[in-house]
Amino acid sequence: MQKLLIFSVLLLPTLFLPCLLSAADLRLIDAVRRGDRNAVRELLRNHVDVNVAQPDGSTALLLAADRNDPELVDLLIKAGANVNARNDYGATPLYAASAGGNIEILEILLDAKADVNATLVRDETPLMAVADKGNLDAVRLLLDHGADVNARESKGGQSALMWAVAGRHIGIVKLLLDHGADVRARSKGDFTALLFAAQQGDGSSGRLLLEAGADINEIRKSDRMTPLIVAAASGHSEFAALLLNHGANPNLTDDGGRTALHYAALDEKRVDLVKALLGHGANPNPRTTKDSPRNYNAGVSFKGATPLLFAASRGNMDTVRALIAGGADPFMTTDDKTAPLHVASWGGTPYARDWTEDEKKNLLAVTRLLVELGADVNSAGEHKWTALHGAAYKGVDSVVEFLVEKGAKMDAFDEYGQTPLSIATAVITAGIKDYYYQSSRVVRQSTADLLLKLGATPLAQSGVQTLELFSKER
Repeated sequence: MQKLLIFSVLLLPTLFLPCLLSAADLRLIDAVRRGDRNAVRELLRNHVDVNVAQPDGSTALLLAADRNDPELVDLLIKAGANVNARNDYGATPLYAASAGGNIEILEILLDAKADVNATLVRDETPLMAVADKGNLDAVRLLLDHGADVNARESKGGQSALMWAVAGRHIGIVKLLLDHGADVRARSKGDFTALLFAAQQGDGSSGRLLLEAGADINEIRKSDRMTPLIVAAASGHSEFAALLLNHGANPNLTDDGGRTALHYAALDEKRVDLVKALLGHGANPNPRTTKDSPRNYNAGVSFKGATPLLFAASRGNMDTVRALIAGGADPFMTTDDKTAPLHVASWGGTPYARDWTEDEKKNLLAVTRLLVELGADVNSAGEHKWTALHGAAYKGVDSVVEFLVEKGAKMDAFDEYGQTPLSIATAVITAGIKDYYYQSSRVVRQSTADLLLKLGATPLAQSGVQTLELFSKER
């Protein structure tokens, strides 16, 4: 949550400011800072200015409240201290006490008619401070004294309710709602309390917000994210299930055409959410309208990708099976003809790290399933890459061997004049020489040896126009 930090009263030591303090008698300030009650009483008997302020505007009363010293607070108020004096940051003694959470001091100040809605310079209120801290008794006390439950701070446009939800303070959320907190208010970032709850995965707050009238299908204007999509993207399957059970629409899309099902399919641990979404009527074959922001290193565009293609690219076997059982088309391609088989064979991210052995096993399992279902091992996607080109690039030898066994053509050229063998040996071809990503290529010697063993045409006879070789080897 993009939230303002609670203001911390700045107490500038008088020791370091002799030139600034020479014009004021700050003995009272110093005594309060030390917590010396006897010195404070003596100074007050001698009629020292009880409202004298240090350079940042903080008075002795504010400092006493900040120190959580109710005896000094009471003593200063009885001596005539201004309970609403503000320092340069807008902090009053009540705000300092709220940030500290001292109920006794809050009661003393409120009984002395402290302004319960006095704000900091960015409009943070005492109520926000105690809501953020999770101090239920303090929230109740301030509300009973007229705190504005719907006040907003000016930087983020957030309310006490939003702060309480973000902090997962369920008791405070309920209390604020009972006092009329606006459940549909939006921050400057276009977040509502329900969107914050979805981001946090706080089902208890989510239920209360829905009961109070939150719009379950509300849309954040900047990216068209809904609570369900936010929950799925944040990995909060239980919260997403809560929303589905309350009637959330599973087919709404964000600004890239991604549904909650797309986000759920990315993580193998969310297969239960995938099943829940399908069980609540999610379209199993929605297609994205933009390339995925998570796909910056994939080498191919994911514009037009389905959830199944997302799952295949991560080797999420259980998710792939669940999607197919729910009606997903295992052959549906992206706009540029990249198929689930293509991304399954190399993991969908050719410029990322090498895969672990377990990850390679998962990719092989998904590749095998798709081929068994009828995927064409020689189909070409974006850049005319076949599944074998991708597997050779990432050095997934088990997938290479399986694809060749199923009839994959080892001497197929992509649009840059590359064969699987030239890719495995990190050859720069005439057609690819100016493409930046070549710098990340490495020699996959075991893959090259395997391809030659399986019958690939040696480079010298293959027609590949070789320009240079990389020396890195894995």
